Amino acid sequence: MEKSNRKITLKVIIGYVILATVAVTTIFLVFTEIKNFLNLKREDISDRNKVIAVGNLIANIYENESIARAAIQSGSQAQYNNYIYKNHLLNDDIDSLKTKLVNEHQILLLDSVKQLIAVKFENIGALKRIKEDDISEKSIEKALQKINTIESSVGRLTIHDFAEDPDALTPERKKTIEEYIAIVNKYRPKEQDELKSENRLDSIVIAAREMLKEVKRDALIQKNNLSAKENSLLKSDLNVSKSLRNLLFNLENEILLHSEKLNKERDSALNKSSKILILSTIVGSILIILFSFIILNDFWKSQKYRKELEKANAYTNSLLQSREQLISMVSHDLRTPLSTVTGYTDLLAKISTDSKSKYYIDRISKSSKYMKDLVDDLLEFSKLERGTISIEKIPFLLNPIIDEVMVSVKSVYPDKDIKLNVEYTSNIEKSILGDPFRVRQILYNLVGNAYKFTDSGEIKIETKSFKNAERKQFLQIRVSDTGIGIPLEKQPIIFQEFTQIEGENEKKYDGFGLGLTISKKLANLLDGELSFISEEKKGSTFILTLPVEYSVKPIAKLKPKHINIAAHSHVIVIDDDATLRQLLTDILQDKKLKVTAFETAKKALKAMENLPYDLVITDIQLPKMNGFHFMEILKSSSFYKQQPIIASTGRKDLKGDIYKESGFSDIIFKPYGAKELIATVSKWLPKADLKLEIEPPAAVDIQNFKHFNLAPISSFLNNDIESLKDTLQLFLNETEINIETLKSGVENRDLETIHATSHKMLTMFKQLEIKKVIPSLTYLDKLKDINDSELDSTFKNLLEHTALTVAEMEKFID
Repeated sequence: MEKSNRKITLKVIIGYVILATVAVTTIFLVFTEIKNFLNLKREDISDRNKVIAVGNLIANIYENESIARAAIQSGSQAQYNNYIYKNHLLNDDIDSLKTKLVNEHQILLLDSVKQLIAVKFENIGALKRIKEDDISEKSIEKALQKINTIESSVGRLTIHDFAEDPDALTPERKKTIEEYIAIVNKYRPKEQDELKSENRLDSIVIAAREMLKEVKRDALIQKNNLSAKENSLLKSDLNVSKSLRNLLFNLENEILLHSEKLNKERDSALNKSSKILILSTIVGSILIILFSFIILNDFWKSQKYRKELEKANAYTNSLLQSREQLISMVSHDLRTPLSTVTGYTDLLAKISTDSKSKYYIDRISKSSKYMKDLVDDLLEFSKLERGTISIEKIPFLLNPIIDEVMVSVKSVYPDKDIKLNVEYTSNIEKSILGDPFRVRQILYNLVGNAYKFTDSGEIKIETKSFKNAERKQFLQIRVSDTGIGIPLEKQPIIFQEFTQIEGENEKKYDGFGLGLTISKKLANLLDGELSFISEEKKGSTFILTLPVEYSVKPIAKLKPKHINIAAHSHVIVIDDDATLRQLLTDILQDKKLKVTAFETAKKALKAMENLPYDLVITDIQLPKMNGFHFMEILKSSSFYKQQPIIASTGRKDLKGDIYKESGFSDIIFKPYGAKELIATVSKWLPKADLKLEIEPPAAVDIQNFKHFNLAPISSFLNNDIESLKDTLQLFLNETEINIETLKSGVENRDLETIHATSHKMLTMFKQLEIKKVIPSLTYLDKLKDINDSELDSTFKNLLEHTALTVAEMEKFID
């Protein structure tokens, strides 16, 4: 599955890399085309500006030509000067346009235009001069008109007497009229003097007219020549204008063609970009589909493997559950006969006198213990696997536990000649806060293994206390032996379950391979560490390191109690196992107790309606009606008078507190011996029937304290003053923590914290009868709606009276 996931991840990465490459390539190509498009766009704008400039130039040329013609026609010098000025501006516009062009051919065209404009300028000047020369002909014409007027004044006829505009007449018509006028003037009657004067005048006029006519003829010839020249100049000007227009149109067309070419290139760039985008989209889509198919194919395989794995996991879980159920069932089914065997072994030990019988009984007892240890280890391992083990924190002394473990283990191996040395650290003689049962369990496994795998030599137990770099206190216990050691290949798996070490010649040692596994897990639960150093054939050293806190006061040592139970108490026994039922009956009857035994809970309930009794012992796993159901029905019946009910079970996966919380008075776990049974029963029989031979410690002189009462817990602790002080010290430590938690809850208006903490504090405050604080805790425990002022007032009152109580207790402890 992990390989498949890595495979999918690699394919996804490759797919993303290829898609990213396609995307980057596409972006690069499109960016290049966009860049080209923008450049073409700029060139197109430049060409448009050039076309506009050429258009303006053409318009200005036309305008300038109009001004020139007007100047020629009118002969106005001002208009001619304006033409000269406009002509200079045209040359400037051409120079300005040349700076915008980069094409050499277009620049040459502009130079040609400029030259043609210069030629045109010269032609216009020449035309103006020709027009100015035409004035002499007009002067001759005026002179002739003046002579004609003189002739009219002396009575002679003139052509003007016959035509208003002689010039409008045809030449033939004009000649005929002139000949007629000449004849009339010649034969007109005249006086002598007049005739002489007229003859002289006539001679002068005729001579002047003839001269003027000759001049006019010359002027006409000149005019014709000038007209021919003017026509030539006009033709030349037209040619120049035409050439100019052609040049400008060619220039404009070239620019337009270039602009059109740019537009085509721009469209080509856009089309190319579109094709690139379309192609990249197609390629990307194909890649996405391809890799999606590949990845989905792997995903479907992965899902298939996942389902198979889930199926296998479900099967494994069902096997684990089956294993736990099997362990639970087997342990219960083993505990019942083991209890029977242990009970009858105890009874046989009392009546056996010969050594052979005692030997047999001893063998049976040891075998029973072996089976009991196996069941206990299996159950302990099962609870550790499920994480249902809780750790206690109570004061205890380490040295007595080590001594107890040494004696207990040594008694199992009485025939082994092994020297046992213990080195205690002085500061560990103080009481420790922790879980003594779990520490004892770990040490028993370690010391037991040391004895088991050591045939001769020495076993050494060392204890020391130290602080780490963070100034945190630690306890270290080292268990060393000179046994067979642990082979190098076994060392990495030594803490795995069911791992066993073989000695020389494949010798197998007793055990189940669970001791070290359980010890390692317990050490971790205690926030500690279990490690080892070992060398094959030289021995091993196991090192248990635990964080510790030291208790303020030492643990009080109680003297042993000798319990005797008086006769006549009536006990009801309910168990579906006939052998165990008979064993319980025999043990209790041996103590002079009256016993009535039943196989099922239903039979017991039916009989108990008319049967007086003092105590009930019931198995939990009963047929048809289990122990819990039986207890509930019994307590709800009319014949139940608060008699104690003791539960008997082989299940150790449930804590004893669960049974007590459910309504049972006490719990006794199978397998148990006669001593355990009698000790448990004796706690609950009526006081009149109990005669206990006890050597209690010195009684406490209970004072009349102002804020609390020690009587209830003093009797519970057998009036042991040291135990009483330790209990009060623990109460003060817990109260300090609870007050801080409660303060936080009140400040944050957290009802859940207020309820949980006040409910937790109430039990011990009621036990010590701290009456001035109990009402405040009760109010906080039942608080539903928060009233800020009332809540603050109640909490303030609680703090004041708690402070007074704490001060009085500390004074008592000191």
